[in-house]
Amino acid sequence: MNTHKRDPRLEIETLSDRLRTYQRAYYVDARPLVSDLEYDRLFDQLQTLEEEYPHLRFPDSPSQRVGSDLNSEFPDFVHTIPVLSLDKAYKSEEVSSWMAKTEAKVAQELSFVVEEKMDGVSIVLYYEKGLLVRSVTRGNGLVGNDVTANLKTIASIPLRLGEEVTLA
Repeated sequence: MNTHKRDPRLEIETLSDRLRTYQRAYYVDARPLVSDLEYDRLFDQLQTLEEEYPHLRFPDSPSQRVGSDLNSEFPDFVHTIPVLSLDKAYKSEEVSSWMAKTEAKVAQELSFVVEEKMDGVSIVLYYEKGLLVRSVTRGNGLVGNDVTANLKTIASIPLRLGEEVTLA
């Protein structure tokens, strides 16, 4: 017989401490300590516990914070359109369900391109009349860091598009 009682408060505190450490390493120090998959697994555990025990959800919980890759070494830039984050899907059924719901919302058949998520930084490229004018990190989704000078050194990012379009 198992007499070991589960202590949800201790589990939540332990998970929260670990996740705060991982968040700081990832977002502030730019030196992740665990893979995104491992982080997501722990984060999901915390959310499940907090849903089961809402009275143990604290205002400073990692689940109550939106991650940001903002860095004080680069100037801030307000995105012209919010850069939203994506919901996670671990099984093909979850993706299929999302696709069906999305098609139902727009009442037409859509085509999709699906690719595996790669760990890394999200960048928004702004073009005016076909010329790259700004490269900005996702940041918190509303404000990112202008890293244009750095990204202009990446050969696979076009400095000029084939057409004089404005994308911002």
